[in-house]
Amino acid sequence: MAILVFLNGEVQVDSKLINGEVVEKVIAVDGGLDKIPRDLKAEQIIGDLDSVQGNYHEIDVLRFPAKKSKSDFELTLEYLTENYRNKKIIIYGLTGGRVDHQLFNFFVLKDHISYNTYIADTITETIYFIPKEITISGHKGRTFSVFPLTPISVTIKGASYPLKEKECDMYQSLTLSNIIKDQTLHVELHQGMGAVIINKD
Repeated sequence: MAILVFLNGEVQVDSKLINGEVVEKVIAVDGGLDKIPRDLKAEQIIGDLDSVQGNYHEIDVLRFPAKKSKSDFELTLEYLTENYRNKKIIIYGLTGGRVDHQLFNFFVLKDHISYNTYIADTITETIYFIPKEITISGHKGRTFSVFPLTPISVTIKGASYPLKEKECDMYQSLTLSNIIKDQTLHVELHQGMGAVIINKD
């Protein structure tokens, strides 16, 4: 079962990620309501509703004031952490639009990826947020990067440039642009948290 979360970024739904999944709930984060495909229906909208244009009067609304100290997405993550555990959560619209929004979207996830499995589907990448380790199949030959959300110690197997318990801080490019050479890619974080970003091309 999966929960789908739509943000107000660039959205192109990859059916492979939800193929065979039972969609438990569809959540719109403010203007993300306008990005939901017609074959899906939002059950809830969260945010200050300052950018949504569509009609939200027939769905559940969790509204926050416009003057607040957290973004609508961070408030949505807090809602998910408080109400769900061990769920697969697929995020659409995480990237695209303002660069500052994109960067903050990545880092506010850090405090929540231990509770649920977060995957972001963008037009050009699939992004797996990992608190510890992950094994991914079916992407042989594709370029990927490991993006630290904190300082990390990382082991990478199944790639052209493997690493073993390599310590990396957040401000480096060692883990940028690797290539998956085996049928499965395994990334383990011995310390810290990060994201595995796989290019779709």
